[in-house]
Amino acid sequence: MSKTKGVKLSDTTRQRLETLARIRDRSPHWLMRQAIETWLDREEKHEQEKREDMERWERYQLTGEAVSHEKAAEWLENLAQGKVSVWQPLNATLTCSSNLRIWSDVQFIF
Repeated sequence: MSKTKGVKLSDTTRQRLETLARIRDRSPHWLMRQAIETWLDREEKHEQEKREDMERWERYQLTGEAVSHEKAAEWLENLAQGKVSVWQPLNATLTCSSNLRIWSDVQFIF
């Protein structure tokens, strides 16, 4: 069931929407629906990735399983050459050795 929701747009945004609708031979309503659905898909995927990252981080904290930078680099090289397609071992973590302070204690987790 559909329900109407109102959105206040600035004059500039409304004009841009109407112009694009004319160019695309679509209604402004159609463009707004597409934009909202695209944004929701992207944001829901982002939230799912955050949840998965937290689960991986918690698993790392429990198990301490990690993969060295050298091992990960070797796997990436093999992947680029088509020698492998799946990360081994599965559910491993990669320690980041970045110069960025914010990442100094963070593990990148596959």
